[in-house]
Amino acid sequence: MGKIVRHVQWIIYVFVVQTCIFSIAVFQVRAPLSTDLAYDATHLRVVPDTENYAYLMEDRQEALAIRLALIEQAQEAIEITSYAIHDGQARDVLYGALLSAAIRGVSVRIVIDGFIEGRFISDYQTTRHMMAHPEIDVGFFEPFSIWRPHAVQNRLHDKLLIVDGQYGIIGGRNIGDRYFITPEQTDAITYDRDVLIFGQPHSEAVHAMQTYFDQLFHHPYTQFEANIQPSEASQATTAQLIEAYEAYVSTQILDFETLVVRLHDTAVKTGAITFLHSPLNRMHKEPVIFNTLKELARDYNRFFVQTPYFIADRPMREHFTAFHEAEVTVLTNSPITNPNIMAAAGYLPIRHQLAATTTLHEYHAQSSIHGKTLLMGDDITVIGSYNIDPRSMSLSTESVVVIHSKTFQTVVEAAIEPLIASSLHVSEAGVTNPHEIELFDDSAVRHIVRTLLRFVLRPFDYML
Repeated sequence: MGKIVRHVQWIIYVFVVQTCIFSIAVFQVRAPLSTDLAYDATHLRVVPDTENYAYLMEDRQEALAIRLALIEQAQEAIEITSYAIHDGQARDVLYGALLSAAIRGVSVRIVIDGFIEGRFISDYQTTRHMMAHPEIDVGFFEPFSIWRPHAVQNRLHDKLLIVDGQYGIIGGRNIGDRYFITPEQTDAITYDRDVLIFGQPHSEAVHAMQTYFDQLFHHPYTQFEANIQPSEASQATTAQLIEAYEAYVSTQILDFETLVVRLHDTAVKTGAITFLHSPLNRMHKEPVIFNTLKELARDYNRFFVQTPYFIADRPMREHFTAFHEAEVTVLTNSPITNPNIMAAAGYLPIRHQLAATTTLHEYHAQSSIHGKTLLMGDDITVIGSYNIDPRSMSLSTESVVVIHSKTFQTVVEAAIEPLIASSLHVSEAGVTNPHEIELFDDSAVRHIVRTLLRFVLRPFDYML
């Protein structure tokens, strides 16, 4: 018996060591795999052949209503990618809308991150029951496997919705109540940002978005659960989800046809809209999005960056030196109120440098910001899933749209103003409260944990 126990202990030890080496330590070698994927930054401001339109989706309720309206109007196909799907009303309402579309013959394809969500979601059965419908296909990108510890760090982080190849939504919102439901109805509030894009007669950016989705959907890293058959349980779940959807539409008094007409009437006509995405290889990726935006930035001297997490390892810090002479404004979460304590700890080492070289605002409230936006000069707006951190730069799948338009940038700036008004200003001289906002105390436990994590995580900042 003792010999068996020692054998089991040895197997566990080997497994733990192997996992640590291939899921963590091996990423210390920051040699990105080569890729043929590249973008020409000079094309990001070329006058397009078609008419492009962009509509900023800042309000959480409107962001959900627009999604539901487009899904309700869909005639052929709906494609969705999401990093996280949280239990709650928003998920049930969206699932109900997708099931209603599938019942009327619309093809629904979804790709979810396989490690964060996959079979580890708290209510996987609801997703599985939805997958029983023949018009719905759900793939899981890089699901966790003990035989592939080297794939653990390469997560799917894109948040896309494509409808009939005509409309595309991209931004920072995952699927969950904190992103879509009114503050009175949920405790956790997140301020996020999406953009709806479309064109006349079509949008090249939406077409590129759909091509990218097809790559994800058919990629060898995306796996599907086979032979899910309809059952009494799946039929009952379908009925419950559709009921939740119809109840929400009735309660909110949503008129989808009128909403779609309003979108067309109020969307901003823009110049070029370009969709960019990262490579799909494992291990470290070439920072294709970052390199493209850095090349575009050569023509500008004023920048605004909004990111929920600002973390920089040594290679990223070297890139930042190119902007020391520029006028840079940064908006990120306060380390005191940021709900992601690991990201807050990863931010602290770069905080002083940012305070010395940029105009630094820290959003300080019971809520948090999750939108990702970059403004260049007065005519370039970048919105997508891309955080300013090493993970977005070279580990996760990421995507953004680059919008060339002075008018649209003005719309985005107006949406940013209330967030800055709820922020503290950080400089070399210290932290000030120019807007006289309510201050929240930093608990002793949280402060200690954050400080300890700052030093514990420092050797692993390339994964934050």
